[in-house]
Amino acid sequence: MPIRLMENFRAVFYAPYYATYALGFYAREGLEVELLTSDAPGDAVPKLMDGTIDLTWGGPMRVMKAHDQDRHSPLVSFCEVVSHDPFFLIGRKGAQPFRLGDLQQMKFASVAEVPTPWMCLQHDLREQGIDPDALPRIADRAMTRNYHALQAGDLDMMQAFEPFVSMAEQELLSGRAEGDSRPLARPLSRRRPVVARDPHEPAGLRAPRAEPAFRWIHRPHARL
Repeated sequence: MPIRLMENFRAVFYAPYYATYALGFYAREGLEVELLTSDAPGDAVPKLMDGTIDLTWGGPMRVMKAHDQDRHSPLVSFCEVVSHDPFFLIGRKGAQPFRLGDLQQMKFASVAEVPTPWMCLQHDLREQGIDPDALPRIADRAMTRNYHALQAGDLDMMQAFEPFVSMAEQELLSGRAEGDSRPLARPLSRRRPVVARDPHEPAGLRAPRAEPAFRWIHRPHARL
């Protein structure tokens, strides 16, 4: 019986998960994995809870939120595959180096599709003594719309993740694409009862099994 693995949502920073599946590394470890697509961000968690799927991936926020709402939540993260904050601030090239405090005077839009990017940026702002709630911010628009507004000059700065960062660089739009090196795991998540039922099954899905995928991403023509 295959392990039903569902994506959280489609994003470049989840590439190791897709590469591990597409290059047959699960099968190499003797695992039969069925990769399922998600209809919307966060769609996988309810399916995990009702047993429709066995595993999903994503940031730790969803598991933390589940435990905050219900201290008996069965959700658990059991391995880390992707690290570091993959979220960026993108703006038009300015005469002066960008500082985070400059957002207070800018027309700024944060990521609306998922909650984690704005949560992380709020922490950065507080570390600079800036109240996130006092920041003038567009909070309800999709990244695609924000990107077009940035191109048109109707927006000074936007928060985004790939592929918008590379798009901005290719179009010579941005001199202010800045990321954050703070560790931020992108773990696999599952329900505790499933772990208890078959404690050996997750072993083939732990981070070391994704190592060939990482090598392929960095050296796609190398022999694996």
